Amino acid sequence: KTLADFGVADTTTVHAKDFGWDAEHATACVQAAIDSGATTVVIDDMGSPWYVGTIKPKSNQRLLFKRGVRMYCDLTLENFNNYVMILLDHVENVILEGEGEKGDVVLAKYPDYDTRKKLCTGEGESGVRFKISKNLVIRNLTLSNHSKDGLSFGDTSHHTWVENVSLDCNYRQGCSIGSAYDVYFKNVDFVNTRGGSPMAGFDHEPPTESGFDANIYFFDCDFSNNSGGGLIWSTSTISPVTCLTKRCKFGG
Repeated sequence: KTLADFGVADTTTVHAKDFGWDAEHATACVQAAIDSGATTVVIDDMGSPWYVGTIKPKSNQRLLFKRGVRMYCDLTLENFNNYVMILLDHVENVILEGEGEKGDVVLAKYPDYDTRKKLCTGEGESGVRFKISKNLVIRNLTLSNHSKDGLSFGDTSHHTWVENVSLDCNYRQGCSIGSAYDVYFKNVDFVNTRGGSPMAGFDHEPPTESGFDANIYFFDCDFSNNSGGGLIWSTSTISPVTCLTKRCKFGG
């Protein structure tokens, strides 16, 4: 529920807007707030979107997005389509959470599908990418219209909780796992994927025969209206793949 559950004392709170808010280019102020060493970084609703490139949280840190926040890609960046929005790289004990419910906070590469269709010329990058990290929470967020996946596990990460999240209208997958274990999804929507193959709601895809996806759990999730499958296994491995779905909806 909190950083304390990871054994981390949440001692310092800062607001990213106080580090040089720029209505057109917000990457620097968000990263400066993260790099300040605070345990909680608050992203306030400024009445206009936060336009960012790539944000890199630190270990033992919570990013709290206040209700109403919209965070989009900074389209002035060169090769903007290839920027991951939030990169969790060799970190632990990190919480990314929105205030409210699904839809109250939106993190999107493009503000809507029509804009994505116009500007996205091919597969780019994901909303949140995990790289060799552990003890991670993604909660109460909508990740939509990214030019790859909403969530992407490219390298071995473990102990990840994703709850009350909508992965809506992303380009390649709602979520892909290349290699991860102990990942829990509860009340997550993997929906409306369209753009580039395989266009699934969720895809298990270890990149090598020795890769693995182990202990992947889905509770009360929705896999509907994807151009590809709802839940697919696109590669095989020599290691066991273990997955449980319970009380989930699989739509057409």
